[in-house]
Amino acid sequence: MILWLLFAGAAVVGAYGIVAKAGLIGGAMMLGLALLSWGALLSVGIVLFFLLILLPYTRVVGTNLLWNHTHSGAIRFHSTQKVSRYLAIVFSNWMLTLLTLGFFWPLAQIRLAHFRARNLTVVGANQLDEILANRGDDPEAFGGETMDALDIAL
Repeated sequence: MILWLLFAGAAVVGAYGIVAKAGLIGGAMMLGLALLSWGALLSVGIVLFFLLILLPYTRVVGTNLLWNHTHSGAIRFHSTQKVSRYLAIVFSNWMLTLLTLGFFWPLAQIRLAHFRARNLTVVGANQLDEILANRGDDPEAFGGETMDALDIAL
């Protein structure tokens, strides 16, 4: 979608430049084309601002709020994600994905997962042994329920 918007904006600006050089249209039409090209560039800018700044910011703040307020008995979680670092990863992921024509996308997802895992800690991890000891006689059910809780599909 972003590539489509970038190409559309470039096409409008390019058409505006070609028509202006050729002198094919009058002043009123040139003004209309100028406004259209600036509108296309503004639309691309708004989309890029949303995808590269606003969306990652809300994800980091939301993730920190979620994990920092999640607990189960004596076990708590602590998330220390920083917006600036997350924005740097997202921006570099987008640039590398664009440069490689999409081939970097799986590696970008791995980089984000690594960042999230590196910034999440379990407080009171010694209590995990007690939970595992109380899991019952059917370890398969415990694993299945854990996968459902973590939203992992196999």
